[in-house]
Amino acid sequence: MKAVIVGGGVAGCAAALALSQVGVEAAVYEARPSAAEGLGAFLTIMPNGVEALRCLGADETTRRHGVTAGGVEVIDADGTLVRRSSFHNQGPPPFTLTRSDLVAGLREECARRGIPVFYGQHLTGVSSTSTTVAAEFADGSTVEGDLLIGADGVWSRTRTQLNPDAPTPRRAARASVFDD
Repeated sequence: MKAVIVGGGVAGCAAALALSQVGVEAAVYEARPSAAEGLGAFLTIMPNGVEALRCLGADETTRRHGVTAGGVEVIDADGTLVRRSSFHNQGPPPFTLTRSDLVAGLREECARRGIPVFYGQHLTGVSSTSTTVAAEFADGSTVEGDLLIGADGVWSRTRTQLNPDAPTPRRAARASVFDD
């Protein structure tokens, strides 16, 4: 079985790693022309996320890009400490890194396993038969597989290709707590 994964970020690389563990050949097709280093803010991978990365076999590869977090502080808008939590003895220690470093670690693990990541691949079409699916790209290339995974974000071209009538994404309302 062969999977074609459109989107080379966290979700696409994680899907490729998970599929490789069950014997599915996967290839990742990313629209960006390069690895996109430096994009995204910092995030902390909490113990359950570290466990998920461990299940993918990518915890050590990604951890090398971050720093271990001993705890977290929640601070409100005026700088007042709301809560402090320690992570000692709560499972694998969390770590903090940038989103681009998380993606870099996942892509390193993909490379180590022989999972190719192709850059500059802008999806322009999707077609299928009773047994295969094909992804068509702006450079004129077409890739066939048994399975197509759209991991190309909230503005997914894959979703648009598969369901042109799908609702467009919209911002959700946010709730804020504040003092008058």
